[in-house]
Amino acid sequence: MALAPIARKTEFRCRVLSAIARQQTQKESLVETNLGISDTIRALVPVGKNDLIYGRPQHNVSERGTLELALVLSKQSDAFLDVGANEGIFAFSVGTEPGRPAGASVHFFEPDVDLFNRVSDNVARSKLSIIGNNCAVSDEIGIKTFYRNMDSDLSGSLTDYFTTQHATLKVEMPTTTIADYLRKENAYRACLKIDVEGAGAAVWRGTKPALDRVSWMIFEIIGPESEQELPKQIISEAGWFAYYIRDRELVQSRSGEYQYRAPFYNWLFCRQSPSELARVLGGSSLSVLGLPPTR
Repeated sequence: MALAPIARKTEFRCRVLSAIARQQTQKESLVETNLGISDTIRALVPVGKNDLIYGRPQHNVSERGTLELALVLSKQSDAFLDVGANEGIFAFSVGTEPGRPAGASVHFFEPDVDLFNRVSDNVARSKLSIIGNNCAVSDEIGIKTFYRNMDSDLSGSLTDYFTTQHATLKVEMPTTTIADYLRKENAYRACLKIDVEGAGAAVWRGTKPALDRVSWMIFEIIGPESEQELPKQIISEAGWFAYYIRDRELVQSRSGEYQYRAPFYNWLFCRQSPSELARVLGGSSLSVLGLPPTR
């Protein structure tokens, strides 16, 4: 069931199989699945992550618009960086997406060693050319404390934001910056997907020195980043346009203001005005709000 063809992985089927799985005692701790991304993928994921085992990423309302955006923009990028990869859904989706430029590369960064090892093994099992990095991304090259979340591997962070809500383990973790990494890889026209659980301001500071190598930034913004007014910082310091990703709608924010709608936390920062971005996204299910009225 976990390896059913993608076309058969419907939301209804996922709900039914997930309900059955919750009632069974699993002998194995990992289940082989295609992640609902490609019939060619062979990935082992932990029992209990039923949405990854039986479903498709497009069933995840909070991320489906962001994932489609990443797939569209990756076709106009020479490098895709999945920063804070978790189980690697974005990296695997882009890495198997047809139509990307010849020679375009995919990279992932994951400081949680269990997640990193699992994604790396799954990349190898699926015979994909995706470059993995077991480090955190920040504003300097060095060593920083990573708070590994022992309750949920969804929210490890370089900040202590989750320490009052979860059991965490302090791990000394090597760090790099986006600017340094892009220079070492000699990469331009990069599309960044950044999901670092509150540590985004530092990632931004480490990206600015090589902003000429970046075309798109897809950024999760949660508590600490909101408190630091990170969207406003990026708009002011980069001179870029900002769009709050509200499912499949991209709502322009002129100075970092936005009205949060659950469960959407992601933003797009880019050089394209609303009308220019609408042309880029033509043919997709995504729409841009903020276009000037037509006469």
